[in-house]
Amino acid sequence: MVNRFAGDKNWQTNPEDSVILKISPFYHLRLDIPVLLIHGTVDYTVAYSQSEIIYKALQEKGNAKYEFLTRPEKDHDLLSKENRAISIQAMLDFLSVVGQQ
Repeated sequence: MVNRFAGDKNWQTNPEDSVILKISPFYHLRLDIPVLLIHGTVDYTVAYSQSEIIYKALQEKGNAKYEFLTRPEKDHDLLSKENRAISIQAMLDFLSVVGQQ
């Protein structure tokens, strides 16, 4: 399910096709929408490779307003006390840059 949600090209053959197509960020990437990806490399809730797929798709589509912050050895909880300051600062920096474009 998660693989299809993030761009698995075989989504057309799955019974949940219409739901996934409607909600998947992969299928709604646009050039005019800024995207910040923050992902821990040891995330077992959503595989790190899913952000890599989205990142590559942003590059291929020519979206110039994106950033991919990799958090080595971090898991899914990027707003835990340990990770909160880094995640929030990344969000503020990103919004500051895209707000001036």
